[in-house]
Amino acid sequence: MKIQYICSLFLLISLSSCSKIISNLYGIREPKIEKDITIFRYLKSKSMEESNIYKCKGKEEYKNVFNYFNNNFPEALIFDKNGNQLLYKLDKQDCNAGLFNVIPNLEKNNNLKFGKLKINDFKSKITPFNKSSKLFLNEKTDYYLFINWAVFIGNLNVDHVKKWEKLAISNIKCKITVIKINMDLQEGWD
Repeated sequence: MKIQYICSLFLLISLSSCSKIISNLYGIREPKIEKDITIFRYLKSKSMEESNIYKCKGKEEYKNVFNYFNNNFPEALIFDKNGNQLLYKLDKQDCNAGLFNVIPNLEKNNNLKFGKLKINDFKSKITPFNKSSKLFLNEKTDYYLFINWAVFIGNLNVDHVKKWEKLAISNIKCKITVIKINMDLQEGWD
C-alpha cells in the first residue's frame, strides 16, 4: 500500500511539472534580449552553420515573420525557385516532424501544394547578420528552406534545426538553400 501511495505521488508530481521537466531537458529558457556576439557564441557552442544566419530588421518585422511561421519554434517554410511557398503539412497545426521526411525526398519536380506566402514577403523584413552577404536569392537553387530558431529554445536547435539543415545539404536530387532566421529579441530594437 505504501509503495502504491509513493508511486501515485510521484506520478502526480511528474504530470504536474511535465512541461518544466521537458523544458529543462531541452535547455529551453525564458527569452531574453540577445546581442550578435551571444547569438554567434551559441551557434559555435552547438557547431551550427553560421554563414546563412538572418535576423528580423526590427520588432514590427519580427511580429510579421513570427506570424509567417505560425507562431511556432522551431518551424520551417519551403519555397520553390520561383518564390512560391510549398506546404509540407496538411494543416497549420500539424507537427513539424514531417519535415524530416520531406527534405530528403524533395526533387526538382515536386507534388507539394502551394501556400499563400511568397519569398518576397521576407525580403523587406529580414537582413543577414553579415552585412556583406547578399540576400538569399540564387539562380542555381531549386528550393529555399527558411528555418526559424532562437537561442532560448535550447537543444531543439540541435534536434531539429541542425538536422533539417544537414538533410537539405545531403539531398542530391535538388539544390536547397537554407536560410536560418534568428528569432531572439535583438539588442537595439526599441
